[in-house]
Amino acid sequence: MEENKHDNSLHFDRPAGLPQMQTNDLTQAIIKYLRFHGHYAVRVNTFGMFNRKTSSYRRSTTDRGTADIHACIDGRHVSIEVKSGSDRLSKQQKTVQEQVQNADGICLIISDFYGFHHWYKTVIKNGRTG
Repeated sequence: MEENKHDNSLHFDRPAGLPQMQTNDLTQAIIKYLRFHGHYAVRVNTFGMFNRKTSSYRRSTTDRGTADIHACIDGRHVSIEVKSGSDRLSKQQKTVQEQVQNADGICLIISDFYGFHHWYKTVIKNGRTG
C-alpha cells in the first residue's frame, strides 16, 4: 500500500476557551447538521441490549470498533467517531478506521462541533470529497 494513500482521517482540536460538549450532544448535533444539509446520517448503536429478565446485557450484533455515526455525503461514505475528553481510539476502532480508508471512505475523529464544522466547510463545501 502506498504511503498515505488512504490517509483521509481528520482530527481537529477545539479552540482554547470553547466549552466541551457532552459526547451524546455532539453526536446529535452532527447528525442534525448533516440531515439539515440534505445528507444521510445515522447514529450506530454499538451497545448491547439490556435484558430485564436476566438482568444482563445481550451482546450487540454491530461489529466492535464501528464508528458512532455513518453518513453518506455527496455519494461518499463517511464514518464519524465522536471522542470527548481523554477518550482515545480503541484497537478495534483503529482497525475499522483503516478498513474504511482502504475502501476509499472518509473516517473522521471529532472531539467538538468546531472541528466538524471546519471540516464540512473546507472539504464538503469546496467539493473535495473525492
